[in-house]
Amino acid sequence: MKSALAALTLVATTSAFACVGYGDQQVCQGDTVLIGTAHSQGYKVIGIDRRNNEFIAKDNYYNTLSTKSFDDIYYNKGCYNSICVGDKIYKGTSFAQGAKVLGYNIVNKKYLVKDNYYSTLSTQNRDTFYLPEGCNDYICVGDTVYKGTSFAQGAKVVAMSIDSNHALVKDNYYSTQSVQRTEDLIVTQETSKYSSYERGQRYIEFLSEEPIQQQQVYSTYVFDFRGASKSIADRTINLVKALEPYINNANEAEMDNIKKKAARLLARANTNDMIKLTTTAQTLDDLLVRNEAYLFELVETDALDGMAIELITISEELKALIDYLASGQY
Repeated sequence: MKSALAALTLVATTSAFACVGYGDQQVCQGDTVLIGTAHSQGYKVIGIDRRNNEFIAKDNYYNTLSTKSFDDIYYNKGCYNSICVGDKIYKGTSFAQGAKVLGYNIVNKKYLVKDNYYSTLSTQNRDTFYLPEGCNDYICVGDTVYKGTSFAQGAKVVAMSIDSNHALVKDNYYSTQSVQRTEDLIVTQETSKYSSYERGQRYIEFLSEEPIQQQQVYSTYVFDFRGASKSIADRTINLVKALEPYINNANEAEMDNIKKKAARLLARANTNDMIKLTTTAQTLDDLLVRNEAYLFELVETDALDGMAIELITISEELKALIDYLASGQY
C-alpha cells in the first residue's frame, strides 16, 4: 500500500474542475482513454497532473492504477490527417475483412485499429492504409477489373491506397485478395458511384478533413474557485467523518480542527473577501500537511484503502485553489 501511495503522490491529481486539451482531443477526469494496444477496454482517468502532462489511469479490465503520459493517448473522437475514428481501413492484404479505426495519436502520428475478423488491436501508419472508397487513375472502389489473364472471372476493387498508385482487389473466383498497381488493371464494369471527373482524381483529393497539426496538450478551463472551495470543503468533511471510527484519542482534536476549518471554508465559498477565503484555504492546507502521515496511516487499513486517492486529490485540489487565489486572476 505504501508504494502505491508513493506513486500516487508523485503524480499529483490536480483540479477535478479542469480538463486538458481541446475539442476532440480534450481529456477530462472520468473519461475513458486508449493507450496503444495495452488493453482494449481502455483506462479511466482518475486524476490529472497538468504540470507534468500526466494522469493517474485505472485499467478498466484489471482495476490497477498506473501513471500515464498524455503523449501516449490515442484519442477516440474526431479525425486526424483525414482519417476519422470509426473509419474502415485496409492495410494491403493484412485485414481480410478490414479494420476499424479506434483512435489516433498526435505525437507518434499512428492510428489504433481493431481487426474486424480477429478483434486484435494494432497501431498502424497512415501511409499504409487502403480505404474502401474513392478512385485513382480511373480505377474506383467497386469496379470489376482484369489484369491480363490473372483473374479468370475478374476481380472486385475493394480499397484504394491513400499514398500510392495501388488498389486492393478480390478475385471473384477464388475470393483471395491481392495488391495491384492501378496502371496494370483494366476496368470491364464501372461502378455508378463515381463521376467521370472523380475517376480522374487521386483518392486523397476526396478527403475534406484538413490535417490536424500536433498541438502541445494544455489546460483550457476557467477555474471555478467558488465551486472548488465548496467541493473541497464537503469532501474533506466527509473524509474525516469516514475516518472517525478509526481515529485514536491523541489525534482526535487535530481531526476535529480539520473538519471545523473545512466547514469554515464551505461557509466562505461565496464571500467577496478573497483574503479571508485564501487564509482559510491555506490554514486547512497547513492542517492537512501537518497530519499527513497520520491520515495516510489511517487510509492504509483495508477498510479505508479506497480513500487514498480521495485524500491525495483533495490535497492537490486545495493547493491548486490556493495558487489560483494567490495569483489574483479571479
